[in-house]
Amino acid sequence: MKTALYAQHLQANAQMVSFFGWSMPMNYGSQIEEHMAVRQKAGVFDVSHMMITDISGDSSEAFLRKLLTCDVAKLTFLSGISEAKYCLLLNEQGGIIDDLIVYKMQYGFRIVSNCGTRANVYNWLQAQQTALNMHDIALHQADKLSIIAVQGPDARQQSLKALAKVLDKPDLAIAENLQPFTSTMIADNIMLSASGYTGEAGYEIILPNDLAPQLWERLVAKGAQPCGLGARDTLRLESGMSLYGQDMDETTTPQASRLTWTLDTSDPDRDFIGQKALAHQTNNYVLKPFVLNDKAIPRHGQKLFDAETERNYGEVTSGSFSPSLQMGIGYARIQKGAPQTIMIGIRKKRHHVVFIQGAFFKNGQKTF
Repeated sequence: MKTALYAQHLQANAQMVSFFGWSMPMNYGSQIEEHMAVRQKAGVFDVSHMMITDISGDSSEAFLRKLLTCDVAKLTFLSGISEAKYCLLLNEQGGIIDDLIVYKMQYGFRIVSNCGTRANVYNWLQAQQTALNMHDIALHQADKLSIIAVQGPDARQQSLKALAKVLDKPDLAIAENLQPFTSTMIADNIMLSASGYTGEAGYEIILPNDLAPQLWERLVAKGAQPCGLGARDTLRLESGMSLYGQDMDETTTPQASRLTWTLDTSDPDRDFIGQKALAHQTNNYVLKPFVLNDKAIPRHGQKLFDAETERNYGEVTSGSFSPSLQMGIGYARIQKGAPQTIMIGIRKKRHHVVFIQGAFFKNGQKTF
């Protein structure tokens, strides 16, 4: 499958790869240059492979209160501004079907979920709609919409200038002051969201497919660096953001994935799917961020072991070289109570793993 920006990627000499059936750019030359452009100025990403699902109907709020770990009843839509929330979709056993963002909209709700879980998520929504007997709900996959993410210190300014050129009298007054995890409609079927997956300020712009190429070209002309999946991965990793399929999946719970903060149990009358199972589970593993104090690069699946006993205590879920920090960083799912002398083997050499708290890089500097 191809996004509406496929021709623009080819014209920019992107290295295209297959990503869950979608032809997507891995990079346009130097992945490190793309990464640093986002940290220092502005980068633009095609994330149109993500799935957009609009949910409407009188029972849409009750439906999502049952399915999602966050309580959508707390989200507001006031004066044209839509609140959003990061949350999880769980199965009956408490495993993570997907992580997603849900928006309160004038007509109901909008969910933006991952590309690789597209079929699983939509099938789950349909199955639960039937199981809960909520036939007034309408589920619509918005396949005619693209998503362009503009991220970095200069991203907002460049985005608003580009939108002003592309659109006929867009309403940008509200957009200029959007707070994180809020969005607004700036024109018919064009949504501007103050969100992202890089740890930098910026927008995610949802717009019709036929307008996407023009906006992309205008953003690049304004100085935004085209960025691929490679830079997106190192940026999110530095910023302490997890990746579905590596740091979590249906076999892992929020407790084992540093995501207990997404579980809203404040309303005793709300019982979301998976909640009861989580309450009765014992979790022996925890997801921890770590660094290597040299330029060794950790990778997904590498084992972590005790230096003295050689006992295996876990494995790397995500790992990479950090362009901002010039060192190896990653996440590891490791047994609780593991000793401090944890090592990793990379290319027949041993490296000491140093666990940290939170993100690796924030507000232009390292956080540990």
